[in-house]
Amino acid sequence: MKAGLAYADIISTVSPTYANEIQTPAAGNGMEVVLQTRKNDVYGILNGIDYSYWNPQTDKNLAANYSANDLSGKISCKKDLQSRCGFNLSENTFVVGCVSRFDNQKGFDLIMDVIRKTQHLDIQFAVLGSGDRYIRDGMLYLKSLYPSKVNVFNDYNEALAHQIYAGSDAFLMPSRFEPCGLSQIIALAYGAVPIVNKTGGLADTIKDFTSSSSSGNGFVFNLYTGENLFDKINTAYNFFRNKNAWSKVVKNAFASNFSWDNSVTEYENMYNTALNRRIAYTIYK
Repeated sequence: MKAGLAYADIISTVSPTYANEIQTPAAGNGMEVVLQTRKNDVYGILNGIDYSYWNPQTDKNLAANYSANDLSGKISCKKDLQSRCGFNLSENTFVVGCVSRFDNQKGFDLIMDVIRKTQHLDIQFAVLGSGDRYIRDGMLYLKSLYPSKVNVFNDYNEALAHQIYAGSDAFLMPSRFEPCGLSQIIALAYGAVPIVNKTGGLADTIKDFTSSSSSGNGFVFNLYTGENLFDKINTAYNFFRNKNAWSKVVKNAFASNFSWDNSVTEYENMYNTALNRRIAYTIYK
């Protein structure tokens, strides 16, 4: 790895913030010094999604289709998800979805903590994932404690993933670190407002929504603690109860565009830079 980083013409990773993070001791895993010496050659280009596939207007996995201009189908999807989870059917209940690997990286210590702390609120959690058995057991235990508010599907289920994106009001992704992340981008496409930690690609794709600055497309906390996640979920919950404010952040989510079309141009420019350097080096040599 060290030799590869030292001798590559260009070094590429999947978000601008992560490209900076890996040049620090906190995220460099011992390679930060090498990366710092190549800092002018390190590129961070966001991943994208295929909007023809991740499209709530045409998605055949959903109980109803919908768009940013007509959210009536999203209400149907929400009630369908609530029904699948065994929850009370109410469009006024705040439904928080999570589709993830069960892994420490994905912030499940915070998720389990915040589920306990929010039981006094009208919030339902729909979680789909598989992986680490300790996280699985912890999540299933919470399901057994709060069956009317928490359902955990220990599975890899593509259709259900689509249904959670479509049926959720908000999408939970408090990762410890995240080179890019796709789930938060998919959630935006389905009008499920992301709640994320400010790290890696999450920091590059999700901007915090506040009452003073209504341009944000999600809710972002800045330090990885359960208390900060709880505060941000509580903020999102309060905005959800204010329908005018919530409609603004949902509109911003739908307006976000992270198509591969945007990334392709950046990759072409990066490859051309590498090629031109190699040509210049060959001529000089």
